[in-house]
Amino acid sequence: MNRMVAAVSVSGILVALMWVIRFFEFSYKNYFIAGLSVVLFFLGGLLLKFFSPRIRFRKFFRLKLPERSDLFVVLWMELLLVSGSFLLNYLIGWICVQWDLQILPAFAGLEKEHFILSVLTVIILPSFFEEFYFRGAVLSSLRELKPHYAVLLSSLIFMLMHGLTPYFLTNFYAGLILGYLLYWTKSLPCVILAHFLNNVLSYVLYAYSEKLNVLDKDMFIVYVLILFWLLGVYKTLSLSVKRLKKQAAQDATVINEGARVWEERSQKKYER
Repeated sequence: MNRMVAAVSVSGILVALMWVIRFFEFSYKNYFIAGLSVVLFFLGGLLLKFFSPRIRFRKFFRLKLPERSDLFVVLWMELLLVSGSFLLNYLIGWICVQWDLQILPAFAGLEKEHFILSVLTVIILPSFFEEFYFRGAVLSSLRELKPHYAVLLSSLIFMLMHGLTPYFLTNFYAGLILGYLLYWTKSLPCVILAHFLNNVLSYVLYAYSEKLNVLDKDMFIVYVLILFWLLGVYKTLSLSVKRLKKQAAQDATVINEGARVWEERSQKKYER
């Protein structure tokens, strides 16, 4: 089976299964879904690896240790991820207010009293197993596509897996940022770190949302987030340009070295 077909098929089955479960209401539903997701993403990732037997496990899941330069990319793309996600959520909330629609916060189904369980199911487990599947297995299975198309398709699957909630644009945006982060760093641990930090900040803001609302500084926070987002865009593009120039210089060196060797061999053959 074609690796791309396998990735789409397996993801489609997982999406359908998660959507069916979300139709039912029962106690500790979000915790159950989080636990089930861990199992499905882990098994799904291993299944997609099965369709790429010639690629080593470490290379398939891009388990390269982060380099020092990678951490700067993580920093600025994390700024893009966090600020952009909160701005999208604010826009979604504003639109729903204008249309008299009531929506619950993304973490509304979690109980603040169960702190350890919430940290495990909201922050730690998704950071590892969602990235293991989406940015590890799915993106590796989409190698036949151009990077932009692969990131778009994996982000669409990531969005659908989380359900078509009012926050679907935020999930799609997060998938894009994390997908490009993997392509720029070629390191899944970098993406896991970025996802982990985003989950930490999101949960902290949710946990203290009532205290933040008392401050009544919504527009000030929005302007600050816009500034951070623009800064993240600028720094990310700057780092990307530097990397492209460095790669181009390395490629030119290889080409020049190859031309020199070819010229030397031709000269020796001519002398003979």
